[in-house]
Amino acid sequence: VALEPYSVPSVKLINRVRTGTGRGRNLQVTRRTVRGQDEFYVSGYIGVTAPAERIYRSVSDPERFAGEVLMTFLEHTGVTFENRVPVIEDESPTANDKIIASVQGLPLIDQVQGLLQESNNYIADMLLLNLAGGTSFDTSRNLGTKAQILEDYMKTILSSRGVNSQGLVLKSGSGLTPENRLSAKDVVYL
Repeated sequence: VALEPYSVPSVKLINRVRTGTGRGRNLQVTRRTVRGQDEFYVSGYIGVTAPAERIYRSVSDPERFAGEVLMTFLEHTGVTFENRVPVIEDESPTANDKIIASVQGLPLIDQVQGLLQESNNYIADMLLLNLAGGTSFDTSRNLGTKAQILEDYMKTILSSRGVNSQGLVLKSGSGLTPENRLSAKDVVYL
C-alpha cells in the first residue's frame, strides 16, 4: 500500500490489508481528517499474485496536497525549501511573482459529465469548493467550511419551498464523508 506519486506530510496511510494466496482481492479505503492531516485507512484482503490496483480518494485540502506533491517532485530534482508547508494565496500573481506551474481546467459542463460518468469523488469535492467559492460569505479553501456554506444555502432553498430540511447535513461534495445526510427527496427538490 503506497501513496502515489510520493508520500506527503498531509496524508497518513494506515495499512491493515491482509495478504494471502491467489489473485483475489477485496480492498476498502476510508478517509478521516484528524488535526489537519488526512488518514486513509486501507483494509481488506489481497492475494500475492493479484495485480496492482489504483484506488482514488479525495483529500480534504486539495491545494495543500497539490503543493506538497509539487514540492516533493521538485525536491527529487534537487530543489530545496526552507518551509515544507506550501502557502496558498488567494490573490492573482503580481508582476514580481514567477509562475512555476499552472493548469487550465476543463469547462464546467465537461467536469460535470466526467463526474456523472465515472462517479469521480475528487471532481465532486472540487466542484463543491468552487461552487461555494462563488459566494461572498467566505474566502476559505477548506472543504468543511465550503460544505457548510452550501449546506446553509441548500437549507434556505428547501425551506423557501416548504420542505423540511432539518436532517440535512453536508460535509463534502463527494458523499464519502460518513456524516453527510442528504435524502433523495432533498436532491429532487433542489
